[in-house]
Amino acid sequence: MKSIIILIFSAVGLLLNINISIADDSCVFDKNYFSNKTYKTKKLVKSYVWNESNQTANILTSSGSLITAQHWDCRHIGIKAIMLLNSVEAGNESIVRNKLSEIIEIFVRKQDRSSVQQSVTNMKCLDETRCRHNFTIEGYSEFYIETERQQDSMTILLKYYSS
Repeated sequence: MKSIIILIFSAVGLLLNINISIADDSCVFDKNYFSNKTYKTKKLVKSYVWNESNQTANILTSSGSLITAQHWDCRHIGIKAIMLLNSVEAGNESIVRNKLSEIIEIFVRKQDRSSVQQSVTNMKCLDETRCRHNFTIEGYSEFYIETERQQDSMTILLKYYSS
């Protein structure tokens, strides 16, 4: 149980202290949606380390990419996954597109993959310092992929969120 304390000032200047208890088991989504088993059957995942307490995964893909993923479930559901590319990878648009496909394959729901993949295929700003594409997919309040060039590397960020 969680407690919330509400302080209310009455018209005569009295401070009222109201303590309300709220049950923690009011999940909208399955709070085990993401777990240690999430990446076991993913073909592109070579190995991973799952941290249950903060629902994060450190992933090594079969192509050698490193990804850190943070998960949300229960009242909200979502993922924020970040892939780091080295200077050689970041300098080659074909490799960047392959890495985008890889992150989509690992993290995007099967029923959404083809539309996300098609949109990413048509992204025109990958050679710019920052490139972001927002998706409108039913059931998500936020869904985007963003690339950002650093001095000698690039990050790819995939984030989606639903409440």
